[in-house]
Amino acid sequence: MGIHQRPLSALAFVVLGMLYVFPYSRSLNNPNERTRVLQARALADSGSLAIGEVYRQKRRGRSIRRVRDLYGRSHRDLFVNDVAVVCVDGSRKSDRCSGPIYPAKAPGAALLAAPPLAVAARLGWLEPGPAGEERAHWIARYFGLVLPLIGCLLAFIGWLRRAGLRPDRIAKGVIAAGLGTQIFPYGIAAVGHVLAGGCLVAGVYLLMRAGDGRKSFLWALAGGAVSAFAVLLEYHAAIAVLCVAVWVLLTGQRRRLMPGYAVGSLIMAGSLGALHQKMFLSPLRTGHYFLASAHNRAGQAKGFLGMDGLHWESLRDHMVDPYMGLIPLMPWLAAGLIICVVGRGVLRAAPTAVVGANRALFAMVAMYLLFISSLGEYRWMNGWSIGPRYLGPAMFPLALLGVQAWARTGQWGRSVFTGLAIASVWVMGSITGAYPSPPDTAGNVLAEVAYPLLSEGYMVRNAALWFGHGELSVYFFGAYLFVAALWLAWPAPGSRTWAGRLAGPFLALALGCSWMALLGAPEGVPNGARKPDKRHLRFLKKTLEGAKGFDRQP
Repeated sequence: MGIHQRPLSALAFVVLGMLYVFPYSRSLNNPNERTRVLQARALADSGSLAIGEVYRQKRRGRSIRRVRDLYGRSHRDLFVNDVAVVCVDGSRKSDRCSGPIYPAKAPGAALLAAPPLAVAARLGWLEPGPAGEERAHWIARYFGLVLPLIGCLLAFIGWLRRAGLRPDRIAKGVIAAGLGTQIFPYGIAAVGHVLAGGCLVAGVYLLMRAGDGRKSFLWALAGGAVSAFAVLLEYHAAIAVLCVAVWVLLTGQRRRLMPGYAVGSLIMAGSLGALHQKMFLSPLRTGHYFLASAHNRAGQAKGFLGMDGLHWESLRDHMVDPYMGLIPLMPWLAAGLIICVVGRGVLRAAPTAVVGANRALFAMVAMYLLFISSLGEYRWMNGWSIGPRYLGPAMFPLALLGVQAWARTGQWGRSVFTGLAIASVWVMGSITGAYPSPPDTAGNVLAEVAYPLLSEGYMVRNAALWFGHGELSVYFFGAYLFVAALWLAWPAPGSRTWAGRLAGPFLALALGCSWMALLGAPEGVPNGARKPDKRHLRFLKKTLEGAKGFDRQP
């Protein structure tokens, strides 16, 4: 078996790409990640969950409201967005009261990042205070969240093996999932969006192992804990955890699975409740109850976690919008979902033990489509993101369904799938490499952000900077994405003639190039790209802090 046919080789290739790019900008002050890293540092340094406090200072006979950050510095206003101020008097008027500041985020990413940060600080690898914050992001990402993500990708491979797929097709599926979905950009961010989906898949995989009969209680305990941990990473992952629970109740092996699954799930539920009690004074409250800024309250406090009714325009834009749509940015996932809906036999073609788990995956995706349809302020909530952020936990389930649909179509159907996967890898890779958090003012992020920056040699921080080759960063990364495309297009074993071996790859590469050309053309898609504004590009270049003007990565 060639190296390109081995799933673990494909996994190593994906990890190489994740190690190459470091999408980070200090000046952006991205609250989606920074609040979690600050909480991880607080846990590592002092065991506290708070990242600051609001206090009262008397000046000239008046009481003035001030803000103190994690490093003891005083500010007039909040030093980062997306935070909650828990009033010491128990009221909800967070814009007026005094009290500790907590991230208005699920605490799971901070819990994972805290141990490696504590070890790094003990070994002297991490400077205290703001001077060490950039390195803290790097450590939190790669030692806190990428390592668990690799474990989830191993479960991904194990699932496809149980489904009966050939090793070469599993390897291509790993490349497509790892580089051609949001797993790539958000897998290397200390946020936990896609890792929540990885925990769901890994949990169900462990439950399938429990069904094999050996040490079933321990496997089920681990499966329940891992799948429930998804809620600690993303609150709305609870809708997918519910699908796992229903599958456990309906499976023929429920007597074997239920005891361990229940114990593992309850451990995680109790842990989350205790954390909420400590931070938000109730196990059932989240940080959204105490949002500190009027801007956040206007956009996030409506309904429950942003859900305030059915909004079909939200579903439409999550599917087709060139800034955040699943179809333009990750077309192979959309194709796989369509095949699973139209061709029901795709899910049933797996061995009996996997069929029920595949149905649970499909239920998770369906629940997430319903969830995004309920977001009223979806544009504001999805701002400064790569792809549909609120579909992040559905990436692993979508990828598993997509790979199985890809493997079980005919020869020419597989060529089309391959072309769409190549397009997805190039699109997501280009956007990830171009800018850490593309602004939502762009109508088409590929044409208005990625193409202009990459064509001028600008790129996020990357490994090439360590060796003083910043001017070659884009070329190294482009070569990496081209190798990924060749890996996907490589002829499958079994074709008898060279014509048969090359026709499919040629069609796939042509389709991938055509998709990139169409999406990158201003007039090529609905709500197409505008000509990039020069002032806007200057802002992007200034905040990029990437290949031009930097000799080293921090």
